[in-house]
Amino acid sequence: MDSADWLLTLIDALVIAVLVQAGAVKLVSPAAGAAAVAELVPRGRGMPPPTAAVRALAVAELAAGIAAAVPQLRVADRALVIILGLVFAAAGVLGALRGSSEPCGCFGAASSRPLGAGNVLMGLALAAVAGANLAFRGGMSSDEAAATALSGVVVLMVWQFVAVRAEARVVVGELLRQRVRQSAQRSEVSG
Repeated sequence: MDSADWLLTLIDALVIAVLVQAGAVKLVSPAAGAAAVAELVPRGRGMPPPTAAVRALAVAELAAGIAAAVPQLRVADRALVIILGLVFAAAGVLGALRGSSEPCGCFGAASSRPLGAGNVLMGLALAAVAGANLAFRGGMSSDEAAATALSGVVVLMVWQFVAVRAEARVVVGELLRQRVRQSAQRSEVSG
């Protein structure tokens, strides 16, 4: 792979991480997203509850994130990412116009910003990246797919570590203390 392919692989990895993180959070905890959707679109008769809509969006995000690394799904995936990006941008515009105040929960409970300019920028960036990827990158080999998937997993792991670093310090510290205690106990038994 040349440097342009590596750059596109890294960008794909970021897209995978964003979509999988956002989808997983919304699927597990849709309440914040549902509150933001309810604020933007009053429920009428026959409309699904906002929680169902948020979970449906989560499934689409997860599907797009996972399919990004499957060469056979490349065109369909990029089309889905473009659609999702435009939906995010539209939600941001609607949030800005209606003065949204509910945190969108786009990336979990820590997402405290309401729908607005950030969603517009993220949505347009996702749509642009997917469109550029379709236009400038031909077929994806299985090596490129593997590199994309692995890079996406690494980016997501780093993201998760940064997001939970305080909790991670406590867990790692406790594991190290347990290891030291076990080692000391073995030394006492053998000594």
